Amino acid sequence: MDKKELGSMTAKGGFANEKSICKKFNSWQNDIEAQEWLKIMSYTIDKLKSVKAIQVPTRIKKSDLSKFEIDEEEYEALMKFKKADAQNNKFEYKMCNCPREFWEIIIVDSDENYEDRTTIYYHCDYCCEDFVVKDFETEKILFQKQTYAR
Repeated sequence: MDKKELGSMTAKGGFANEKSICKKFNSWQNDIEAQEWLKIMSYTIDKLKSVKAIQVPTRIKKSDLSKFEIDEEEYEALMKFKKADAQNNKFEYKMCNCPREFWEIIIVDSDENYEDRTTIYYHCDYCCEDFVVKDFETEKILFQKQTYAR
């Protein structure tokens, strides 16, 4: 199975399989498929000491960090790249003909591209295009791709 097929298989169904993926990563030492995923993510299996995967809700409050056993530094990193489940949301921004399972919403905390605002990217991971960027607080569109040809 090549990287594209593996990524597609993993993405199918949106984030419905997050809990089972976490379980796979947490048992990575005995799970060949999890080891393959880690290799694809550029980890050297022999050098890994531990892997900790947790299922995180779309939004998490700082006051709830202890529930998920993560510290504030991990939280900041998480919020910077947290992907929200886009399976049923905002497909009106989708301009490409790529499969729906590659459509995602990415929330970026303190986005340096937009004056450190928290932003929402409507993005296709298949064609690597951002089609809309919105301000998280105001929902104002900050960027919208006008045309797309592929």
